Amino acid sequence: MSGQSCCILEHRETEFRERRFDLAQAIVQAIELMSGKQRNAFIWKRYMNLSEQEIAERMECSRSEVDRLIASAERLLYRHLREFSQAAVKAAD
Repeated sequence: MSGQSCCILEHRETEFRERRFDLAQAIVQAIELMSGKQRNAFIWKRYMNLSEQEIAERMECSRSEVDRLIASAERLLYRHLREFSQAAVKAAD
């Protein structure tokens, strides 16, 4: 591999790592915007793989309440990441 090819690959790898870090930060920001109940339900479901029933038992609420909390947390995350991606596209232009 030529020196120029190597340099291009290193640049792309660095750029990829930076974008992945930015995305991770955007996810953390979105999670911080969630209410405490939304955050707990979301993290327990998506990161700890607990069932809705297990989460309901921990939170001492109904399973339908857990479903509502997770859905609203996911909508918040979606909106935040959509804004993040739109800003990233504008910055790349």
